[in-house]
Amino acid sequence: MNIRKIAKGQKEHYGEIYATAKGSYDLYCLFIEKSLKTLLSGGKIGFICSNQFLLTDYGGYLRAVLVSYNIDQILDFRDSGVFLAVVNYPCIIITTKKENLRELPSNKIKCVRVTEPKKELLKDIKQHLADVDYFEKSYAVFDFPQGELNDGLWTLMPEAERVIFSRIVKIADSKFAEMTEDIFVGTQTSKDDIYLVFVMQDLGEDLVRIKPQRGDEEFIIEKKILKPLLKGKDITKWSLNWSGHYLIFPYKDEDKTILMDEDELKRDYPHTWGYLLHNKIALESRENGKMKERSDWYGYIYPKNHEKFEQTKMMTQLLSTKNRFSFDKEGIYYFIAVGGDCITLGDTYKDEYLYFLGLLNSSVLEFYLKHISPVHEGGFYLYIKQYLEALPIRYPLDKESEKIKDRIIEDVKIVIEKLKFEQRIKNFSEEYVQEYQNKGEEFKQLSISFNSDHKELEPLIEEDTGGDGYNVVISKKEAPIYVDSKVKADYVVSALKDKRAKKDEKLQLLVPKSDAVVETILKKLEEDKTKVKSPSIADLEAEINELVYKLYGLNEEDVQVIEDFLRRF
Repeated sequence: MNIRKIAKGQKEHYGEIYATAKGSYDLYCLFIEKSLKTLLSGGKIGFICSNQFLLTDYGGYLRAVLVSYNIDQILDFRDSGVFLAVVNYPCIIITTKKENLRELPSNKIKCVRVTEPKKELLKDIKQHLADVDYFEKSYAVFDFPQGELNDGLWTLMPEAERVIFSRIVKIADSKFAEMTEDIFVGTQTSKDDIYLVFVMQDLGEDLVRIKPQRGDEEFIIEKKILKPLLKGKDITKWSLNWSGHYLIFPYKDEDKTILMDEDELKRDYPHTWGYLLHNKIALESRENGKMKERSDWYGYIYPKNHEKFEQTKMMTQLLSTKNRFSFDKEGIYYFIAVGGDCITLGDTYKDEYLYFLGLLNSSVLEFYLKHISPVHEGGFYLYIKQYLEALPIRYPLDKESEKIKDRIIEDVKIVIEKLKFEQRIKNFSEEYVQEYQNKGEEFKQLSISFNSDHKELEPLIEEDTGGDGYNVVISKKEAPIYVDSKVKADYVVSALKDKRAKKDEKLQLLVPKSDAVVETILKKLEEDKTKVKSPSIADLEAEINELVYKLYGLNEEDVQVIEDFLRRF
């Protein structure tokens, strides 16, 4: 049970009598501390509890207590679902009280690290618990020296991994915390269904038609009050794939970001004010009526870091199965608290974002982070300030490593450029027509409606029965799309192919009236497809990893251990 569910007076009482009653602790920490105090010399006790104390801040107080006892066994079941009825992260820990504390550093803890579920798992583990080392697909048995444990994170791992982990720390010049200016989370509206919207149509004169992220009703508001917003899924490795969400942002900058008052909103943003009034009851009802009868009822309940979003930054998902760091060079994106973390570098390193992006997305630092961050259901790890700041960073200080750094930067540049081309191709024909729109080229707008869901469109071209054009056929359930030339049919196919479509969805597609322009656009599309082929992004990522391995002084055997680990975790 977390302390948030405990009465204030009871918490204060616990704080007076338990060393572990500090921070955002869980009650099991107090139970373990109390039980350990009852042990006589030679007494032994075991617990089935959460494994979160191993790698969390609050667990440090319990870890400080436990190291004064002989730790016989730690069985970490991680997210394997050993208790199938509930999501849990169980751990079994067995300790013995010793009179001579000087013996403790030489103790070898028998550890078990479970990777995945297995039938009769506990019975199988019991058969191999006496083995010095035992490794199989579902779990590993190994010894860990108690002398390496203190109140810091308990990164329990087999010896081969421990040697590499230590080598990475030793060769690193500093922790990431020393090179960052800030690592911060997004804002919190407490009513995303109202504040997060899609723009359905630009009406001109700074007005847009919007639709909330949930619901079908559309509204008109002022464009200037919108900020492009990223959700967690939009933050991918290397690149940001914005899904089109906007944040209604009723704030302004005056040294720091403050909420606009009612008169200002009525005067400068009357349509937005009308939208907020339409949702007043829902906004006032947030968190059990927290905003009721308040003059700032339309503001966010927890406005955070508003002045920090519009700057160059790196971003990562809050929970992820692997390292996925992206770069917002222009500093245009906002995000919400559950979306992820933002990283800005210190003044000395402001020009080094691409180098750090290469390191953060490397196998070396993913290997390291997955040993210090607690795992959650589905193999998701926490990418939060506490663990990001602890990453060991190798910053080149000699000519040879400086050359490696330059090569990493060059490869990262190419990866980002290729991903831009991939995104441009995926979104065909949006970016391709902009140049010709600016030149005043004439277009015909095709309105395409879908009568059913399509996971992946596979349009075909057929000659029109009248003999004077072509039909693009999606399926028997959909109306064919008529165009007057073969090249335009190819253009429509390129725009639709492999796209997803939902029933009743409407797609607007601009097609140049000139066949010559269509041919030029399709030629550019083919050129872009060629650019992303070789070297592939996978090849470039492999090269970046090789460079980072070299930078951290890791040999082939070390690389094999890291890559074997990442295949399993």
